[in-house]
Amino acid sequence: MAGVKRDMQSLRALKQEGHDIIDDLVKKGWSKSSVYRMLAERLEVSERSAHFYNIFTVREAQRAVEKLEQLREYLIAERKRKRIERHRIALEMKKRHAEAQPSVPKRTWLQRLLAWIGL
Repeated sequence: MAGVKRDMQSLRALKQEGHDIIDDLVKKGWSKSSVYRMLAERLEVSERSAHFYNIFTVREAQRAVEKLEQLREYLIAERKRKRIERHRIALEMKKRHAEAQPSVPKRTWLQRLLAWIGL
């Protein structure tokens, strides 16, 4: 009986850890449904089976938590890579724009006034 109780406690702890990872991803901008969909793909099960309320063994819960940790690392790294790429493209476009238009120094109000007067 003590073994079953210990298994239930570790299963509960693993499920909580999995939910914490999902909550972390949701806070970072992903939807719960997309996280569960991606988890289901990695576990090679249906989306419904990927939910923690459908996980009944410690082994399944450990596997799901491992896949979630890998998924979190991948998603965060991918987001960072995309952000860097967008920044690189913006800098490249800014550089091209600067090269296309020669820089003309702005005239002060006094210089414009003198030019208007004809001096």
